[in-house]
Amino acid sequence: MPPIAGEVIASPGPRRPPRPPTRSGAIRSDATVVAAAVAAGFALTVTTVPTAPTPQRVAESFVRALFDEDWTAARQVLCQSDRDRLDYPTFARRLVALNGDSPMPSDVDLELNDVRAGRGPDDPQIRVRITATSDERHREDWALTGDVPLLLEDGAVRVCFTAVTGGP
Repeated sequence: MPPIAGEVIASPGPRRPPRPPTRSGAIRSDATVVAAAVAAGFALTVTTVPTAPTPQRVAESFVRALFDEDWTAARQVLCQSDRDRLDYPTFARRLVALNGDSPMPSDVDLELNDVRAGRGPDDPQIRVRITATSDERHREDWALTGDVPLLLEDGAVRVCFTAVTGGP
């Protein structure tokens, strides 16, 4: 179609050849990819890697499982000698019997004290004192305090009552 009178057709002019990629542009691009990968790895680690099982955390998870009546979780943190001494059905029956006619509150707050060493050079255990309190109705003044005996077994912190009682 021929141009209409008075219409101006603009020409883009001569094209410049593309610039060759610069080394700083490639480095900047690589740095961005590396930073994104590090950030993604950090986010994945923070959300999927469990926290280290410190004595306080092991004691807290044991006591929390008792109040939640999660006998399987409570038994999982026991030392081998306690698990050998009490099979699961016996362990669960004894814990149910502890509740008796007056069940423990289900909504408890736990206060953990510092780790304390055993009572002598021959005592391999450490202890964490835990106080449980509840704000449930009719239990405002309720509190329970006790020591959770722990020891290091095969590189893991475990709850262990048999060493306290002198064995099976």
